Amino acid sequence: MTFQQLLYFQSVADSLSFSKAAKECFVSQTAISRQIRQLEQEMDLRLFDRDTTHVTLTSAGRYFFQQAQQITAQLRQAVETAQQIDRASACQLVLAAPTVFEQWAAAPLLHGLRQRHPEASLSVVQGARTSLINDLVEANLDVLLALDFDMPSLDGLRVDVLSTHHAVWLLPAGHPLAGQAAIAPQQLRSESFIMTRESPTAPTIDRIGAYLHRLGLENVAHLQADSLSSAFLMVQAGLGVMIVPSGMEDLFPYGLRCVPIDGLAWEMNLLLLTSPQRRIPFLQELLDSATRTS
Repeated sequence: MTFQQLLYFQSVADSLSFSKAAKECFVSQTAISRQIRQLEQEMDLRLFDRDTTHVTLTSAGRYFFQQAQQITAQLRQAVETAQQIDRASACQLVLAAPTVFEQWAAAPLLHGLRQRHPEASLSVVQGARTSLINDLVEANLDVLLALDFDMPSLDGLRVDVLSTHHAVWLLPAGHPLAGQAAIAPQQLRSESFIMTRESPTAPTIDRIGAYLHRLGLENVAHLQADSLSSAFLMVQAGLGVMIVPSGMEDLFPYGLRCVPIDGLAWEMNLLLLTSPQRRIPFLQELLDSATRTS
């Protein structure tokens, strides 16, 4: 017994006409008759009484018609529900952004997706880059947007470079040098440098320290903050300065200024990381949006 045979049977039972059922199902009358005959043979019962002018349901046929209507209605509902589940899963995107820097970069990408796909379920998670990469590999999230900073091995992942940023100074707006076009490292020798560490094992402070050393600031004072928001507050309070990625000036609260570094450049790439083994919804749209906004 096939689902198509049930549909043919219901069409004939509803109209009590093989010719009308054939037109309704867009097949020949011969095909309808053959399928009904096969169904009766398989079930070993007669569903219709036929003569040259009339078609009527047998008692067994009337009972089977009632049951078949329920079966096909349930099957259609099951198919529709499964399709809804499939569409919903195809419209879910979990994006990870480790810090406020990546979250700032993710905002216009997600806004663009929301405009084009209001039905989509979009969510953002944060955390240390190392743990987020593990989540990406284990399929607990779809996309990781991250600066190439404190990164473990990315072997086995697809890596797309969305944009390139360079290091700039972050100063309080009232700093004497905040209005300059660029600041040479030696002009900040008397400042404390504020740093944050993403996790106890992350080499953030070591990398910033190495860059300061290359700028000739190897013996400057360091202050540590437990989060970026705390670090921004410390800069705003005049306790020191920071090194941050360029192009994110709108991110910083009122009272802070970004000024280019007049010295050795430090480039940071913003990466979009995905697993090539998984189908990622909206991946190409994310890449295209990043190209338009970069």
